[in-house]
Amino acid sequence: MWSINSLLSILLISFLTLVALVGLILLQVYLAKKRNAILGLIVPAITFVISLVIFIIALPVNASFLLIVYLFFMLNIPTFIFIIIYLICHRKSLKQRSEIDRMSIMDLE
Repeated sequence: MWSINSLLSILLISFLTLVALVGLILLQVYLAKKRNAILGLIVPAITFVISLVIFIIALPVNASFLLIVYLFFMLNIPTFIFIIIYLICHRKSLKQRSEIDRMSIMDLE
């Protein structure tokens, strides 16, 4: 049977994980909206490097090629999500900047 202390520790770890994920998503949105395009690629690059390290450490010796590909893609799901966030936010911010620039040019005329 589960003790109250173990249930509370599981609940605390789950809450802290959720807070960390929300924080990373908000950081990615913030960095993707910056004018410098490289900043928006920091979080995906970090998650990719972490997934590579885990992939190399956890790779079974006698694994089939299909299992290796599956493991690699499963470990890179956060990377794909952060890249999608980057593409959506960066495209929106570029569109807004071009509209502001166009309005500024029209104001000068």
